[in-house]
Formats: sequence, structure tokens, C-alpha cells
Amino acid sequence: MTAPEVARRLREFLAASADRISQRIFVRTTHPRWPRSRALQEQYARTALQRTVRPDLSQWYGVAPDEGDVVIDKHWYSAFVGTPLDAVLRANRTESIILAGVTTDVCVDSTARDAFMRDYGVVILSDCTQATTPGRKQHTLEILDTFFGRVHTSTEVLSALPAAPAE
Repeated sequence: MTAPEVARRLREFLAASADRISQRIFVRTTHPRWPRSRALQEQYARTALQRTVRPDLSQWYGVAPDEGDVVIDKHWYSAFVGTPLDAVLRANRTESIILAGVTTDVCVDSTARDAFMRDYGVVILSDCTQATTPGRKQHTLEILDTFFGRVHTSTEVLSALPAAPAE
């Protein structure tokens, strides 16, 4: 599945769940001007995880937050490391989170594990994620589903969400 396909599925999920999810948080990776740590520099130098910024893609890979959505910038793989994400979730009495993202085997995995370690219920949208290879995606989803949360399709999650409140 390509990034545009993942983005299309995620846009569909976000539209269908807009009035059924109390808070949406968008997390983006930013690269600060200060020097990266030696560990990060060395790891990026030896892997294919260097993110190339492409002008033809938005910073959200074709999915964008709406007015009122929370936006959090992160500098590491996990959305919890060095960000206010945990404080935002706790302030809103969030007990469970639904994750989607471009790199299942890196950022989604790191964030899911950190969420579980902070006592959040974790759901990963299998059809709204992508990985460095299909095999890595499948392997990562199997591990996450076994130890850190539940893996479901966006359709399965939508059918399990409570109905939108009547106006």
C-alpha cells in the first residue's frame, strides 16, 4: 500500500468518525535547527529512515488537521518522547487511543509501546498504516496485537465506535 492509499483510507476514517471521536491529535515529525544527537545522526546515517521533505506532499501526507484538532510536533520516533502528548491526553481523561501512521515499524510501533507503558488502551488501524516493507508491517502489527494493543481495520473500528450523539 502506498502513502497516498494510506492517506485516502485515513481521510475516509476521519470523515466517518468526526462526530464520534472526542479529540483528534495530529503528530508530525519536525527537525529542529539545533544539532541532532550523536545517536540519532549515526542511526540515520546507517538506515533508510532519513525523511526526504517533498514539496508535492503536505507535511501530513495528504491528511490535514481540522480547526480544533490538536497538533503536536515530535523530534523522535515516539509521539510521547519530549512532547506534551501525555499531558494533553490526561487533561482530557483519555483512556484509549487509535493510531495510524506512515511507518508502522518505527513511529507507530514506538508510540504504541509508549502509550501502553503509560496505561492507555491502544488500537492500531492496520489499513491506515504503512511500513518500510510489507513484511515488516505485518510482523510489527502481529507483535503490537499480541503485546501492546489491538490491531483492527478502520472499518472494524468504525463499527465498534458509539453512534454519534443526537443533536
